[in-house]
Amino acid sequence: MGYKAGWYTDDGHLRSLGRAHLNRLLERYSKELADAKIVIPQPAKDEDFYKELASVFMRPDGIPGPLHDALYFIKGLDNQAGMDRILEAVDFGRLKIDPAEESSIADKALQAWLQDERLVRQMHVEVGLDASKSFIHFQSQGPKKPKMKDFATVRGDLEGSLGVVFEEKGRGYWCEVTSHPRGKDVVFVVRHGEPFRRETKRVKNGTEPLFYWPSSQDLVVYNTEYFDLRMNVQSRWQKTSYAENVGHWLFGDAHLFKEAPLYTLEPIRTRGYAALEGKAYGIESIRLTELQSLVDEDTNDLRIRRCDDVLSAYRKEEASMVEAERPGGGLLAGEPLILAKFGVKFAESRKERVVTVEPPNRAKYTQDRDGLCVTSWLREGGFVLPSERADGGGDE
Repeated sequence: MGYKAGWYTDDGHLRSLGRAHLNRLLERYSKELADAKIVIPQPAKDEDFYKELASVFMRPDGIPGPLHDALYFIKGLDNQAGMDRILEAVDFGRLKIDPAEESSIADKALQAWLQDERLVRQMHVEVGLDASKSFIHFQSQGPKKPKMKDFATVRGDLEGSLGVVFEEKGRGYWCEVTSHPRGKDVVFVVRHGEPFRRETKRVKNGTEPLFYWPSSQDLVVYNTEYFDLRMNVQSRWQKTSYAENVGHWLFGDAHLFKEAPLYTLEPIRTRGYAALEGKAYGIESIRLTELQSLVDEDTNDLRIRRCDDVLSAYRKEEASMVEAERPGGGLLAGEPLILAKFGVKFAESRKERVVTVEPPNRAKYTQDRDGLCVTSWLREGGFVLPSERADGGGDE
C-alpha cells in the first residue's frame, strides 16, 4: 500500500509538524520500523531531524503498512474541511487539541490520529465525500426493492474481486473497502493503488530517486431510500467493475445496477421559475445561470445561454418575438436540454454554490449537509426521473 509521498519528502513541509508529535507517531510504529530495519535518526538540531526524516520517506515502499496508513489519513485531513471536522470533534469532547496552538492543520490531524484513529478515518470519509462533486448515477433494475447483505460477511470477497481488477490494470492487488452509514446513504470507500511511479526529487546537489505506489480513494454510495448507486469515478472499467461487484457481492445480482437515465431538465421548460423554488428544502434561492440545448446532433451544434438569469433572458427575447414561434418562454420545444448550471444560495451561506445537472445521469455538487437539500430539491422538483420499480414491491 502506498501514498503520495511528495509532501513528506520535503523537509520544509515536515517542519509544520511538531517534532514531539512526529516522534510520538513514529514511536507508535517502532516495532514495525525495527522489523523493516528502518532507523529514525534523532540529531540534536531540529533542522537536521527534519532533513533526516525526509530522507527516510524518500523510499516509501519500505515504510511499514501501519505507518503508511497514518501518513495517508493525516495528509487527507490537511485542508480547511479537515480542520473544521477536527474542531467540531474538539467541541464535542472527542478530541483534546488546543485550536489556539501555533501549529499547522496537518499537525492537528497528527494529534487527532494519535488520540483516535477510528475517528480520523471517519472524518477522512466525510471530507472526501464533501469534496467530491461529480457523481455518475446507476439505477437498480427490477420490480422489487433490493435487499443488501451484511457488509462484514462479504467484505473479504468484495476486496478480493476488486483487487484482481486493479492488478489487471497495473495498480497492484492491494485494495481496501470500508462501509460508512450516512443518513439514508451507505458510503463505500474504496482505497487502492495507482500505477507505480519512479521519479526524482531535486536536492541541493542534484537529484535523488523517489519510488512509490500512489494510492487513490473512490467513493461508491448506495441510497437506501431510492435504491440507486452513485460513484465519483470516470473510467469506464472502474464504473463497470464497481457496479457489477457491489451488485454481485452485496445484493446477489451483478446486473442489478445499470447506468440508466436518471435526470431530466424538462421542468425548466415546463415550469419555468416554479422549478427553481427550493425554500421547502432549505434553499434560500436558485438561479439558472447556464443552459445548453442540442440543436443538431449530427453536427454537434449546441446552443449555450449563459448569464445571471437565463430564464429572464429568454423572456426578454420572447417579448420581441411571436409567441407561436417561441413557445415556453423562448425555449425551443424541439431542442433537447443537455446541461444546466444553477446558482444555489443557502440561508447561512454568503456565497452561492454551483450545481450542475447533465442528463442522462450526471450531477455535480458538493455532497455535504447542504448537498442533501439539493438532492431533495432535484428529486421533488421533477429533475429526477421516476423509478420504474413497482410501488408495491417488497424486500426479498
